[in-house]
Amino acid sequence: MRKIINRKAYDTSTAKLLTVWDNGCSPSDFGYTSESLYIKRTGEYFIHGESNASGKYANFSYGMYGHGEDITPLTKEEAMEWVERRANDEYENIFGKVEE
Repeated sequence: MRKIINRKAYDTSTAKLLTVWDNGCSPSDFGYTSESLYIKRTGEYFIHGESNASGKYANFSYGMYGHGEDITPLTKEEAMEWVERRANDEYENIFGKVEE
């Protein structure tokens, strides 16, 4: 997916995928939601999210909800917080060692 936000391009085909989270539902379930954290060559982070009809990214068209997707830019701090909540075991792989 490619989207321009605030005059900047975010493209999942050219950015580096860092980690993926999903809510544990089957991809065929109405409640399925997944989010993928990416980093651009410029060091900017973003989330590519997608979901089915009852998920956060659902798309409304022709009078009903269905699969949808979106891109959300993040600051580094927001990306670190997202990884802490969604992919905690990947934190040090992505951002480096932290002090105990």
